Amino acid sequence: MIRKNLTIQYDILADWLINAYCNYACEYCPQVRTKSHRKKSAGRTDIDAMADFFDSTNLTWLIHMSGGEPFLHPEFVSLCRLLTKNHYISVNSNISLKALDAFMRSMDPARVAFIHASLHYYERIKRQSLSGFLHAMHETKAAGFPAYVTQVFYPPLVEEFGEIFSYFHRNGIIVHPKIFRGFYRGRLYPQEYSERDRRVFAEFYDRASSMDELPATHINPDHDIKSLQGFLSFKGSSCLAGNRYVRIDYEGNIYRCSMAGSAIGNIFQKKFARFAGAEICPYRICPCSYFGLEFADGQPKTVKIGPLVKRLIKLKQDMFAQIHRI
Repeated sequence: MIRKNLTIQYDILADWLINAYCNYACEYCPQVRTKSHRKKSAGRTDIDAMADFFDSTNLTWLIHMSGGEPFLHPEFVSLCRLLTKNHYISVNSNISLKALDAFMRSMDPARVAFIHASLHYYERIKRQSLSGFLHAMHETKAAGFPAYVTQVFYPPLVEEFGEIFSYFHRNGIIVHPKIFRGFYRGRLYPQEYSERDRRVFAEFYDRASSMDELPATHINPDHDIKSLQGFLSFKGSSCLAGNRYVRIDYEGNIYRCSMAGSAIGNIFQKKFARFAGAEICPYRICPCSYFGLEFADGQPKTVKIGPLVKRLIKLKQDMFAQIHRI
């Protein structure tokens, strides 16, 4: 069965961490962002080999490109041009870089499912670039690209979210609240949001979802309301991860999903052991719940992480790195 997204038809969705370097330094983000790591984490540049892998599978791919900041990849726009000859893409970006202009000039909007623009309000304030974000969003939409905006519902920002929402609404942009997944002052979110935090989130979820016409996407920010009490679990459910969906890291390794420890292929080795169909999910939590809600059967359960496991996660936060990335 071919899944549909607007007028896009595709066989398999890839969530591709194309690099792990970012020009922003958001304190809630676990990705590499220091200049000393830039070369190592900027992503591989043999873009012909990348595109050739996808073409060689004889499948039509929808490739969700994330990072880090994907527009920092040195060949990002050229790679997008190659990929969209036969496939479709979507992009998660802070839309702060000039490469966005080159992308819009050279890309066919019909080959782009959406651009997910991450606001990162504190970083924009620090750089005095709120107007730049507004300009980039309006230009993106004027060029015909489906786009939407989210802001991570980070605990220190909760009190300000109403003002942020109102400011952007006055300027023609709707900001969708995005669940914060991770630690703040030793507390693990989303399970440790206060009841007031949850009421504020629900209020702006309702307002945003009623005011904004989102593209019919494979990553729906309005699904975050389902994670407001804690992490989602699809354990025991039949899931098409590995068949209709895969995760790819910036070394080209292909995984069933973000929780899987062993690869089922590699772009640069032209290997991909695609699953024949759905398999039972064995994992207690789904850090990519957007994809779990898309590809797993049944209703997920909400699970709470206990004190012992929480301490272990705190010691090894890199194990939790994927939960911020979409």
